[in-house]
Order: sequence, then structure tokens, then C-alpha cells
Amino acid sequence: MLRVARLFLHTFLFLLGGALVALWVHSYFHSASLQRISERRTFGVWNYKGTLGFWTNRYGRPEGGKTMWKYATRPIPELQFSEAEWFPRVSLFNKAGFYYRDLRYFPPGRVDLAADRTWMAPFWSLILIVWLVPALSLSRILRSRHRHAPGVCAHCGYDLRASPERCPECGAAPVRP
Repeated sequence: MLRVARLFLHTFLFLLGGALVALWVHSYFHSASLQRISERRTFGVWNYKGTLGFWTNRYGRPEGGKTMWKYATRPIPELQFSEAEWFPRVSLFNKAGFYYRDLRYFPPGRVDLAADRTWMAPFWSLILIVWLVPALSLSRILRSRHRHAPGVCAHCGYDLRASPERCPECGAAPVRP
């Protein structure tokens, strides 16, 4: 049962990594965003030129507004904002594509202070994290298959063709089937 669960997890992570690669390529041509707007809070995710972002703020729709989901996609040349203002490259962390912004301001028509937080990470870092687990598992499987091959020491993987009685590398006696 554990083996099936592990296989399912690795397959899911591999497919998720493939979807992230597709979004990564897509993000250089179109910026897509998905947001949830409620009465008290708004949050969303979007992609833009190789980065995936998450943002949240403490203001939402006016009183009595209905909670809703909103999806939008625009070609990159149509976006009207200053890249240098939104994505400053001031540190090594920023130059690698990671960003965090915490803005506090008074929105128009409101008397309470609003907080707008934004986190961004490059797609390559997310793909690396997602594909790391299946890659490590695959390397472990390949190593164990090599160690248990016939004529190889089960303890260290040394070739036993020259000395079949005892492993000269680790001293272990070979297991006879």
C-alpha cells in the first residue's frame, strides 16, 4: 500500500512539474490571473515573465457584495505598469526572481488602512522543488537495482567476479539465493 501511495505521489509531482513548465513558457506571452474577491479580503495568483505570484489584501468588495472568483489573461505587451517599480532588482534575492512587497495605504473611499502583500517566486525554483522528490526517489531505485544485481556485493555494490567468496571492498560475505 505504501508503495502504491509513493508511486501516486511521485506521478502527481512529476505531472505538476510538467504543468509548471507549461505555465512558465506561457508566462512569457500572456499574463494570467485568478483572484477571489470577498467582502473582507481579496487574494489571487498570477504569472508574469517567468514568475508566479501570490497577493492578498485586507479590502474587498463594498458591504453586501457577493463573494466571487475572477479570471483574466492579457498578452504581455498590453500590460500598463512599470516593471522597475513592481519588480526592483536591488538584491541578489531579487535578481534571482524572488520578491516580497508589503504596502500599507488608505484606498480611495475608505477610512481604514489597507495592507497589500505580494510574494513572487520564479517558476524554475518551484519546478526544482516539485521535481526534486521524484528525482531523488528515482536515483535511490536505480542505485538499489545496481546493488542487487547478480555478481555484485549487496552491501556496497562492488563487483564480485574476481572474488566470489568475500567482498574485498567491505568484507561482507555474499548472500546465496
